[in-house]
Amino acid sequence: MNSSIVKPGDERPAFGVWIMPNNNSRGNIEDFIGLLRKPDDILWSVAEDIVQKVVQIDCRFSPEHESKALLHTWLAWQKYPGKSMGQSITNRYVLPDCPLALQFIDWIRTLFELQSP
Repeated sequence: MNSSIVKPGDERPAFGVWIMPNNNSRGNIEDFIGLLRKPDDILWSVAEDIVQKVVQIDCRFSPEHESKALLHTWLAWQKYPGKSMGQSITNRYVLPDCPLALQFIDWIRTLFELQSP
């Protein structure tokens, strides 16, 4: 979304702001990474159920951090538990070529005036 990029036109660098998770909605980086997962991943719905049970029983995190709890619960169940969000891309737990990821990559290329490979 080019509306979030300001190019001053002189020697000053361009400035860009990407609003997480999709440049339209409010959220966290965890919301963004969660949107990159395979839509039919059965463990995601199980993690959602578990996090909701925790919220009902003894929630120790604030409501705005629920997506963080959900993503990190889901990451803990992957082939290599304990990997970071960045490593979830490298390990292909999420889809780096899904439409949202490609939109983000295009935005970065536009911001930094990079050529497509």
